[in-house]
Amino acid sequence: MLSCRLQVHAGVALSRAPRITRPNLKLWCVASVTSARSMPDHVVICGGEIIGVATAYYLTLQGVKPIVIEKRGIACAASGKAGGFLALDWTDELARVSYALHQDLAATFEADIGYRPVQSLAVSATASNKPGSRQRSSKLPGWLDGNVSGGQVLGNVQSTAQVHPERLTKAMMAAAESRGATVRIGSVQSILTDSSPEAKVTGVQVDGHVLPADAVVLALGPWTNTLASSLQLPHISGQLGHSIVLRPSPSSSDAIPADCLFLSWQSESGKVSEPEIFLGLMAQSGAAGRTAW
Repeated sequence: MLSCRLQVHAGVALSRAPRITRPNLKLWCVASVTSARSMPDHVVICGGEIIGVATAYYLTLQGVKPIVIEKRGIACAASGKAGGFLALDWTDELARVSYALHQDLAATFEADIGYRPVQSLAVSATASNKPGSRQRSSKLPGWLDGNVSGGQVLGNVQSTAQVHPERLTKAMMAAAESRGATVRIGSVQSILTDSSPEAKVTGVQVDGHVLPADAVVLALGPWTNTLASSLQLPHISGQLGHSIVLRPSPSSSDAIPADCLFLSWQSESGKVSEPEIFLGLMAQSGAAGRTAW
């Protein structure tokens, strides 16, 4: 879920972090930096989702006290509603670092971020009422009914895990605030630069007010394009997804196991889709039980 590389180039007025190719993990940094070893004094982070908040948190560990600008609230968009799925060895070395990082964060933060190891399975299912031609695998969860088959193990409790994304993001922001970071609710209107040939960053305009800045992080996901175009940064695209949230009855909520399912679903018309089912803790304040994503 959380993986980000951030680098600063000496003597470059408009610098960028390496592009994260995974969906929803895209960050661009606009900075005026004179030394690779120096840290900017005034950092403004545009976006209060996991990338912006994580950047703020790790900057505070370096003594920087950034300002995070968010239009509505921390983790109000995708980072508050994602599945929070983590895999140790499904992609590259960065994923391994990220997997261990979430374990460390779960032990570091005072708040419960919903971290737990899970079992991950590949499952085939069909809407047909006819009995399946293949025998049901013993690896399939007992709570899963319907015309299903498969049960290939993709990950066990040593290699796949889950966090609650909203809890993680808010806990990380709280930790950053305890070290001097601040959150400001407002709409970012523009990034201000000086008239020099390098067009060095000088501030961020938020709801008609200017916040001085010598470094700006754009972590707005697909909304980054509203600001990036004026800075001649590459286009940032988003990936549309849909979530169906099911709340189990109070009598069954405690029995929901730690399973994550990756499905191949065939409708009655024969169309095949690939939904994913994540079972996890509910995010709503004061709510008890668990939620299935």
